[in-house]
Amino acid sequence: MRLLSLGFLICTSAAQADVSVRFIEGAPKDRFVVENTGTCDLRDFDLELRLDGSAAGLIFDTTASGAGVEVFQPLDIVEGRMFLGNFAGPNDGDARFLMPFVHLPPGGRLAFTIDVDDTLAASASGQIIVRGGEISGATVVLKDDGAQRSGAFSDRAVALVKLPGCAA
Repeated sequence: MRLLSLGFLICTSAAQADVSVRFIEGAPKDRFVVENTGTCDLRDFDLELRLDGSAAGLIFDTTASGAGVEVFQPLDIVEGRMFLGNFAGPNDGDARFLMPFVHLPPGGRLAFTIDVDDTLAASASGQIIVRGGEISGATVVLKDDGAQRSGAFSDRAVALVKLPGCAA
């Protein structure tokens, strides 16, 4: 009897809905990976990266002339382009930009490369290398049907946006 009850609870519970964003330092390109880590099919939402709250004052360095230092890299989507609507990406020196998602299925991933620099006058690794602790405090905001939910990057360079569950 207990086994049947437990099975019934598992089948009728709401499915999990979460989005994770991971930052991976690289040379010459840094990488962000957005992943639907839940079991819900996500549609028609915006995801905004906000680096302006980061510990190191991070910015996107997308052109040779501008706020960044030495190496620059424009945004290049390397995986999951089909999940996005049209958008331009950040301008050089921006600390925020919005990505309009049309769809992100369970396990779906979007990955892009770009250059991220810090704006600290004195940085342990220099302004062109961003360590995990330097992105801590930056946030990811998911906007859907007038609601906003956010997650902050940890010193391990991962942000998790917890979403309400969906019908299983």
